[in-house]
Parts: sequence; structure tokens; C-alpha cells
Amino acid sequence: TVFPFTTLFRSLSAINVTGGNIVSIENNVIDSNPGNGVLIAGGDQVDVYNNTFASNGNGMLITGQLNGTIDIRQNEISSSKQNGILLGAYTLGNTTITENNVTSNNCGLFISANTSTYITGNYISNNTVGIEYDGFADHQISFNDIYENGQGVELTSFYNGTVNAAHNYWGQETGPEHTSLNPYGKGNSVGGDGTNLVFIPWLTHSFAYNNLPPTAVLWTDKLLVAPGQTVMFVGTDSRDDGSVYQHFFDFNDTGNSGWTTLSLFNHSYSSTGT
Repeated sequence: TVFPFTTLFRSLSAINVTGGNIVSIENNVIDSNPGNGVLIAGGDQVDVYNNTFASNGNGMLITGQLNGTIDIRQNEISSSKQNGILLGAYTLGNTTITENNVTSNNCGLFISANTSTYITGNYISNNTVGIEYDGFADHQISFNDIYENGQGVELTSFYNGTVNAAHNYWGQETGPEHTSLNPYGKGNSVGGDGTNLVFIPWLTHSFAYNNLPPTAVLWTDKLLVAPGQTVMFVGTDSRDDGSVYQHFFDFNDTGNSGWTTLSLFNHSYSSTGT
């Protein structure tokens, strides 16, 4: 007898969701299940908010042919013997996975869905593999912190698609370690050949980092200007919490400097002014 994939896991799950208009799983501690903490195989709208999953076989399994909305948000998912989240649905509707802390699992997220996915805003750390992709669909994962995993993002040998993993933070401002494409990167390592897994550009800070705008400090060597007189504009006192790479001087007549790496710039005025 051949059993459907969902049937094999259903009896081992703490919570099974196979239907319903609005299903909400919130503020629970779900631990030590040999199979899944939560299995989602149906439902028009399923919300999984603010739960703690620990020491399950899989923290969550999402499977079957799904057309509803699934929102997985603000959960702590740790110490899963297999996967923190196993996304293995044949089809998916609107699925959101964000603001979760996925740590210390064998695999943080295993994505084998045949529908494209977008994963953002998560902390994925200290897993044997942070995220692993399988199947045939194209996927995107951006603006996450992926760090201190044995392997940050990996593709199985059977994967046939493209993963866009640009704009993630890999634990170091030098970016992820990749043997050929970023050999001096000190962040979490990534696989792929640069075409089936794209990780450039990367974030140099955590996605939650509050990057304040620079403060422009400008002074000149003259205040009152005669016709034809040259004025030196000085922007060296401008500052930023990172680095100032370029300046743009607007001379308040018909000219400007354009973007320039120079912090000192001379300009000649054609008429008298202050």
C-alpha cells in the first residue's frame, strides 16, 4: 500500500490543520513530538503566531495542495531533529514566513515546494544548514540574518531552479564565504555556482540595522562673493555612522559639482552674492 505523504506525518503531529476558514495557532509551547509540531495541509487562512517550537522532528510541515493564506510569524523554532520548517507543498497560495527565530535545528528551513516562495525578515542561525532548496521552482530569500550555520544556504543535487539570495546579512560585512565568487568572505558559507544561487549584493549589517542618514556640515573660505571670484567649499566635517564616500555641492546659482569623491570643491561665481 502506498500512503500519501501527508498521511505518514499526520499521526505524528501535535496539531493537524487540514481545513477550516480561519485557523489561528498562537502563544503555545509545542515540544518533544517525534513528528511535527504543526502540520498544515489545508485551510483557507492559517495563522501561526508567537509560538515556541522545540525538540520536534519538524517544527512545522506545510504540505499538500494549498490555495489559502498561511502566515508564519514571530515564532521561536529550535532543536528540531530534522527541519525547523519543512515547506513541501505541491502548490501554495499566499504564504508568509517572517520575523521568526530559527536556530539550532538540523536544517532551519527545507524548501521543496513546486511554487515560488519569498522569505524575509528572519533570524536563521546555528543550524547544520540554514536553508536548503530542492525541487523545480524559483525562490527568493532577502533581508534575513543568516549566520553561524554549518552551511548558510545550500541546494540539493536534484534542485533545478534559481534562488535569489541577495540582500541578506551573513554575519560579516565581507559577505558570505564562497570558494570562487567571494573567497575572502568571512560570513556564513553558501553553495551554488553563482547562477543557480545568487547572493550578490549582500547586506553589511543586520537587516534590522537602523541606518541613520548622514549629517552634512558645509563651510566656505568666503561669505561675500564678487563677480568672477572663486570660493572653496569644504565638506570634510560631514559625518555618518558608516563612511562618507561622495559629496554633492549645490552652489545656489546654475551649477553644482555632481557626485564627487572630493570633499573640497572650487566654484567661480559670475555675480555678486552671499
